Amino acid sequence: MRRIARRIHMLCAAVTPVLVVFLALLTAGHLLAEENGIDWKALIQLYEGRGNLTTRERFELAMAYANTGDVWGARREFETLERLGWREDAATMIAEAEEKLLVQPDSLMDLNIVAFASFALGDYEKSCATFERILQVDPSNDWPRVFWACTLGRLGRIDEGIEQLELVAKKRPFNLVVKALLIYARTQRQSD
Repeated sequence: MRRIARRIHMLCAAVTPVLVVFLALLTAGHLLAEENGIDWKALIQLYEGRGNLTTRERFELAMAYANTGDVWGARREFETLERLGWREDAATMIAEAEEKLLVQPDSLMDLNIVAFASFALGDYEKSCATFERILQVDPSNDWPRVFWACTLGRLGRIDEGIEQLELVAKKRPFNLVVKALLIYARTQRQSD
């Protein structure tokens, strides 16, 4: 187990903050592809293989990969976004999504946009609050809880993050990635 934690720690140290969170996406493989009107698989089919995606389309593709458990697909798309210098676009997308959320506060697509883009821009407080909101809208979905845990860790609230990971581990006792994330989080708590 220490070996797994060490590998995760080395990987986390080597990747950008956006990619760290996506390690948790390996747990998403058991989740439904269609969630409250969002058919993530259909989004993947719509955008996959198309050339010249807009920044918004590429971001939706990354989120769709993430929500279907394809961590490598999500990572690839987020790396492409980073190379394209998407931070300004991310800020615009957050503002647009927040405006839409005033009218439709339960819009999972807009909540996803705010949560992921805020994390990418280093606004962990907003990301954390948004993942918590996603859990209120869709409490049966495990992946926001894993991301919330990672975001809590970024805020130094490791014990709270461990609590969230433990809730997921109880529901998915055989998920090795959740177990590995728990080990990693516990080693971080011990090193503080």
